[in-house]
Amino acid sequence: MKKFWSALLLMMLVLSMIFGVANAEEVSQITKKSDENGVHVEIPYTMTVDKTGKSVTKQGSIAENRVSPSADYAIQYNAIFDTTGGNLVYGYRIVGMYGAKPTRATITIAPHISTTRNGSYAQYGSRTFNVTSFNLNKVETTTENLYGTHYWRIKIDARTYWSDAIGYEQNLFPDYTLLINTKGVEYPTYTDPQSGIRLWEPPTNLSVNQRSADWNYRQNFKDYYDYSFGTPKYFTWDDTHIHHMQPLKYGGLDVVYNLIPVWKTGAIPQNGIISHTVLNNWWTHY
Repeated sequence: MKKFWSALLLMMLVLSMIFGVANAEEVSQITKKSDENGVHVEIPYTMTVDKTGKSVTKQGSIAENRVSPSADYAIQYNAIFDTTGGNLVYGYRIVGMYGAKPTRATITIAPHISTTRNGSYAQYGSRTFNVTSFNLNKVETTTENLYGTHYWRIKIDARTYWSDAIGYEQNLFPDYTLLINTKGVEYPTYTDPQSGIRLWEPPTNLSVNQRSADWNYRQNFKDYYDYSFGTPKYFTWDDTHIHHMQPLKYGGLDVVYNLIPVWKTGAIPQNGIISHTVLNNWWTHY
């Protein structure tokens, strides 16, 4: 029995070397690069078709989803979402194939937006690509202007045809979400390492309602922090800005649950503490 399983594993390895093609982007997790210039995300989707004609579509890589011994062929598309150039670029990439290549496909990528992470999402744009050639790392994209600050999700609808002329449909709308401002920059995820205070995630429809901070809000927060969490271990108060998570410009209050300590502008960020410059720059393009 052990010899049987060893032979089977060896055969699968050889087949994967011949038919299954992978590269650095064929990973089971979503790939993302996010910085002050924008964000580039690729979300993998795999369709596997077995010898009975039954198809299975899952989010994830072809390596992760090719689990059935009866698999006949499979293909992995990555949905692309990119804002690094200040515009919205979206489309697809062919990342992996197993068995025979498809003969044609129609792939529709549709970005959706919402005012909150768990709110209702409406379609922002859509592009259908008619694919007749299938090469690894083939990329097709379209570009649209980036209007407003939004929560984003990406939907993919694909119908792939192999030589038997049967079209296998792929419809996925994962809850992977990005909060991006008008410049295309992602809102940072941050938690103060000592107190556990988490950076508030705003809705995208705040109205300007400028107010001035109370004169003693900083001292009140310092007293609260020291009493509740102890003397700061990762920063000194002299180098710290007390950030209004909902900014004063948008009616943010001076209450402790709206405040979080961050490095002040000019201080060198360290110890995992976020800089006020990062947050201020993001809100400038809200």
